[in-house]
Amino acid sequence: MKRFGLGLLCCLALISCVSESENAEVLRERERVAFEEYITANDIVGVRVEREPALGFIFIWLEESGSDVKPQALDTIKVDYVGRLVNNLVFDTSIDSIAREVGIFDPRRNYQPFEYIHDVGSVVLGFDYAISKMDYGDRMIAFIPSIYAYGASGQGNIRPNTPLIFELDLLSKETEGEDSGD
Repeated sequence: MKRFGLGLLCCLALISCVSESENAEVLRERERVAFEEYITANDIVGVRVEREPALGFIFIWLEESGSDVKPQALDTIKVDYVGRLVNNLVFDTSIDSIAREVGIFDPRRNYQPFEYIHDVGSVVLGFDYAISKMDYGDRMIAFIPSIYAYGASGQGNIRPNTPLIFELDLLSKETEGEDSGD
């Protein structure tokens, strides 16, 4: 009887692992389809498109600066952004006029470019990854799978397993320890 119980437990553990893997694949495919439908429905055409099927990302450059200067770890990043869900609902933005237009304006908030230190884990992984693909001065729409956003736990009004779409405008660079010229 103990062998049967142990065997059953092992089978359940194996099924659980397979199920998790299958669920991740189903989720990735569902998000890929949602992203492609969003791109088609919103007639998004860029100057360059990069798809990463294994990870589920899609990057569409709206403008390329030609600066050929990418953010490095510890750079202070300044970026204007609009965060959307696949139903096109704006959940956050750094831009005052857009916040007002879509009805999420908060008079207590100071709308200005978002500033953070790149590559130190202070933003969701997918946001930082998208920024790492850009050159300073680029504008991009980044389609971020839920696993690289808030994952299975969600965050605030973002439900679990919710993919995100960010329109990003990478503005400027200030590196730690850089001489200000004084």
